[in-house]
Amino acid sequence: YRHMGRARRQAILDYARVLLKEKSVLAVATFTKGDIVTMTRTRNEFLARRIALKKIPNTICYKALEDCDRRFLRTLFVGQTIIVYPLEDEDPTQIAKNMLESLQANPHMYLMGGALDNIPLYPEDFKPLSKLPSQYDLRAQLATALKSQAVTAFRTLRAPLLSAGRIFSAPNKRIGRALTARKEKLSDTSESEN
Repeated sequence: YRHMGRARRQAILDYARVLLKEKSVLAVATFTKGDIVTMTRTRNEFLARRIALKKIPNTICYKALEDCDRRFLRTLFVGQTIIVYPLEDEDPTQIAKNMLESLQANPHMYLMGGALDNIPLYPEDFKPLSKLPSQYDLRAQLATALKSQAVTAFRTLRAPLLSAGRIFSAPNKRIGRALTARKEKLSDTSESEN
């Protein structure tokens, strides 16, 4: 960190601020084997699941987290850490599932914790999160429930309206017939007078 130029440190700090504040789901992991070959292979395995890895010095991460709601992440940046985040913001359950699969496939990496929006996630929180139904499934279930409720409500409200319509149309039909009969009677009497 100290050997970097000021402009380079500022660029990394700006990137860390964006990364640590704007990703809806992210994790912090520690790694025990950090040689170039292993890290390249690990990055490629993560990228296949649309998950990225970023090694940012801990001191820069501390500074990036100073003025945000995710200050709780500062305790995770101890030792050799790496930020694990999705390439695209998608469903949090799918992201957690992809992160867990990637981390389990790499025995030299250990999950230390993370964040879901501004909620701290402990390592044991990722597994239940990954097993939840996706947001798309929940939306579909909600839409189906609302649709069935709307149909039931419509049927419930329609029945009295139909019977009320019959009630109001019956006198109108009788009045119409009475008016027609009266009109015919008047026309018959006017014809007989002529």
